[in-house]
Amino acid sequence: MNETEGSFITRYGAFADRCATWGARLAGVALVAICVLVMTEIIARNVFGTSTMIADEMCGYLNVAVVFLGLAYTMQQGGFIRVELLYHNFAGRMKRFADALSVLLSFSYICIVLYYMAKYMLFSYQNNIRSAELTQTPLFIPQAVLVLGACLLAIYLLKYILSRFRDVP
Repeated sequence: MNETEGSFITRYGAFADRCATWGARLAGVALVAICVLVMTEIIARNVFGTSTMIADEMCGYLNVAVVFLGLAYTMQQGGFIRVELLYHNFAGRMKRFADALSVLLSFSYICIVLYYMAKYMLFSYQNNIRSAELTQTPLFIPQAVLVLGACLLAIYLLKYILSRFRDVP
């Protein structure tokens, strides 16, 4: 590996780490928003005898945001589940092969899912598809969060591909 290639991989790795961190921060904001909405709904019902009428729908969207925006950070922190019973028995080349296969399959899968999610998001936008709830939320907005989260994970998985599967958690 030459110096330019090594420098690019280092810079890309730092970029992927920043993307994962920002995804986690946005997921944290969404989690706080869920708490605020739930508390507001509880207070509205118990103190004022009314409802916000939107808490359930918005909390659903925010919950999906927490999950998808946190995917890259979960990968970064080694939080994805794998079959440890088998993986711990691997050593040397077999472990690197398992890491490479896992990352390549995950990257391929997330790219396919990302393609179809983006396609569906554009369809929702072009056809002005809205939720059936009171808010009539344009559905491309929460779908865009799914696409963003999948993009962040793809960026992070590409980091491992470019670094030749070193340090896969």
